[in-house]
Amino acid sequence: MRLTLYTEYSIQTLIYLGRNQGRRVAIQEIADTYQISSNHLRA
Repeated sequence: MRLTLYTEYSIQTLIYLGRNQGRRVAIQEIADTYQISSNHLRA
């Protein structure tokens, strides 16, 4: 199965949010963790 880049970003975001339950997480924090553009997470 092939995933698009945006699908991969979505999965990584969900995993990050799952590991950080109970607190607010900034988009920039996720972008910095995975070294991706924060604009991709906002789309």
